[in-house]
This record gives sequence, C-alpha cells and structure tokens, in this order.
Amino acid sequence: MKKIMLVLFVSTLVLLFSSCANTTTYTPPKNNVLKLSNVIDYKKKPVEEDYTKFGVTDYESFNRAEHEWNVYRNDLLEEFNIPEGFYNYIQKTAKAFLTDNSNTNVVYSPINVYLALSILSEVTSGSAQEELLSLLGFSNFNTFRRDIKSLMDITYRNDDKLKIYLNNSIWLSDRNVYKNAVLDILSNYYYSSSFSGTMGDPKYSNVFRSWLNSGTNNLLKSQIQDIEFDYQTIFAIASTIYFKSNWQSHFNELMTTEDTFYLNNNEEVLVDFMHNTISTSYYKFENGFLVRVPFIYGGYMYFVLPKEGTTPHELLDSDDFNEFLKDNKGIEYKFGSVNLSIPKFDVSSKMDFIEILKGLGVNEIFEAGSDKFSNLIDRDDICVTDCIHGARVLIDEEGCEAAAFTVILNKATSVGPTETIEFVLDRPFLFMVSSGNDIPLFLGLVNNPKIN
Repeated sequence: MKKIMLVLFVSTLVLLFSSCANTTTYTPPKNNVLKLSNVIDYKKKPVEEDYTKFGVTDYESFNRAEHEWNVYRNDLLEEFNIPEGFYNYIQKTAKAFLTDNSNTNVVYSPINVYLALSILSEVTSGSAQEELLSLLGFSNFNTFRRDIKSLMDITYRNDDKLKIYLNNSIWLSDRNVYKNAVLDILSNYYYSSSFSGTMGDPKYSNVFRSWLNSGTNNLLKSQIQDIEFDYQTIFAIASTIYFKSNWQSHFNELMTTEDTFYLNNNEEVLVDFMHNTISTSYYKFENGFLVRVPFIYGGYMYFVLPKEGTTPHELLDSDDFNEFLKDNKGIEYKFGSVNLSIPKFDVSSKMDFIEILKGLGVNEIFEAGSDKFSNLIDRDDICVTDCIHGARVLIDEEGCEAAAFTVILNKATSVGPTETIEFVLDRPFLFMVSSGNDIPLFLGLVNNPKIN
C-alpha cells in the first residue's frame, strides 16, 4: 500500500508521506509537540513612536537605538552567504510554476518551496536525495545547512511596517519510530518544529490546519480547509511564509480610477488602477519593461510588462529575463521619474506540483522502495503522493500582503533620470516580491486582476 505525501505553500507548502503499494501566536496542544524549533534571534527596528512621550521625542535615545540596529543588520549581512545554486533553482522553477493558462492568475513562493524541498532532502537518501540536490543546486550539506540558517535569519522581519514570517514543521505518526538525529538538524538549521499524533484522527488534522492558517495569517483558509491526514499518512512536511509591507511612497486613494485592462483573448475588463509618480529604477528587456517599486523598510515589488505582442510566457522563455532571475543584482538599471498606473489585485492559486517536479528531474520520491526516507524512518514502503502549493498576493494603495504554504504528505502503499517613464500595467504582466536583501519571496503572473 502506498503512503501519501502532500506539500502546501502561503505560500504554504505541505508534503504528505504515506505507505505505498515563529513568529506566530498559535501554539499546538502540548501532547502533539515533539520538539519545538529554535527561535530566530531578531532585534526589532526602532521607530520614533517608541521614543515619544507627551508629544516629545527623545532623539538621542532613538538615534542611538537606530545605530545599534543598523550595526546588527550589517553584521547579519556580512555573515550571509546565499545558498549554493539558489538563483539557478529560481530560474529553473519560475517557468515551470508560472504556467500560462491564458485566463488564470498564477502565484508561487520560490523560497517557500525551496525550504520545504530542502527539508525533504534531509530525510531522503540515495538516488532520491541526489535528484533533490540536483534541483536545489548544492552538494555539501554542512555548508548548505549553515547557509539555510543564515538565509532564514536575514530574511525574517518583525517590524512595525514590515513582516516576513517563515515557519517550517514536520508532522509524524505516533504509530511509527523515527530518528531523532534528523529532527535535531531540522530544528537547529531550519527552525523546524516536530509534532506527533494519530494519523486519521480529525483532531490531529485540525491542529495541522490551525498551524498552517496561523503561519499564513489566515489568508489561505479556503485552500487549507480540505487538507487532512488519513490513517496511511506516515509523515508530512509543511512550510509557510507570510509577508506584509507598506510602500515607501503610498498611492493616494483619491487618485485611484477605474480603467480598462486588456485580456489575452481580446476581451476587456474594468479594474481599479492606482496612480503615483515616483523616482525609481527601471530596466528594458528586449521583449519587456521592468519597474521596481520600493517598500518602506527595504525590498521591492518588481512589475514586468511584456512588450506589446509578447505574452508573459514568451517573456519567461527569453534569455535576458532568465538572466534577471539568476542575478537581478547584476542588472544595469536606469533611474528616473516613473508615472505608475498599476491595477489593484488580489491573486491566488493552488496547485499540485508533482508533475512539475518530475519535469525538473525529481522522480524517485514518488515511488516506494529502497529505504528512500531512511534518514528519518526505516521503512521501504513510503512515497510522496501529493505536493500542494498555495499562495496569495494582494496589493492596494498602502502596500502589499502575501502568504504561501507547501505541504508534502508521505503515505504507505497500499544613472540620473533623463526622461519621465509612463508605465501602465493594462495587459497581462509578471511580478516579483523581494526582501530587503533581494531574496525573491513571491513570483506571479496576472492575466486578469479582476479575478480573486
């Protein structure tokens, strides 16, 4: 009998394995907690309001606290090494996940899927592990673990106007015996908690869904509500991300107007467009145009408009866009005044990405046998049957909010401005949300901003 693994991304990603033939306020019941993850040591960015009493600001104390915080962040940046192969992984997965279905919106979180698959690589062995390592692009686990921890340390934010929460977990069956060594690794380097309960018990599934909803700030409840463990589930890997930030320069709501958005099928829809003029950087691809809109405490939202007559999917295929995905810091941006007209949108998608992984060369984990998950459990009848990723991104005049999850279930078988740029996103476009150190958090394709 096969065991099923389900993966979800808000991005939430859940991987469920069956037998085959931090940062959030939710606390699971104590009887389900096997090992709580280490806590990311984060120092909150000081704000003037915290040093203001009765209308008077203590600027000496505020400036001292801000200097100490800047030193703290610079120390993190100096220690940070991007994991080997990370940007190559993003370049390979972007086209695969952002399949152009012409009339639907697609969004995924590359970092959310990356973390879930990295945890999966820790519990696999042999050729199954080698396939995952090839996709993720690394070869040395000791270096990789250090870099993964550094990636989570530098990406996590819990400030007044910027939130980036990353959560990982593994969910075990109380009917099986697991190896503690790998659970310690997951806790120490991936900040992953371990839970144990009776698979097939609705109460355990409820605890699991509550953990997912908490990690995504309840943005993906409708996508999560039908995820559950059954009696064949051996273990599950879950990862969530939640993001929220204000724009550096907000859009005046009074300037938002209804206008036409042109769809791929030559139809038109009326949507609300936000308007603003900002000084920012932009880049011209051969078949498209990119503008990045800064967030208040660092990071950007990149908007990419294909050239007229070019589809987003064709742009994803182009060499210069793929070079941007692999190294956006190497792009020679121009700087200028940009008149922005951007549609408000609330886009989401949910997908089972088993076929995507197979197309990227990962096949062994979907077939039982040969102790493929022996780093965690000594059984040869486990495989992955479901890999589910859910993600959602919303923007309005104030800023951007986004979330994703990944769940994997395993079951037993059975330069100075010279011009003013007009940038009107009135036809299908691509976007990317990045952190302050330019780590891609979300990528999306908007075919119709009217759909939510």
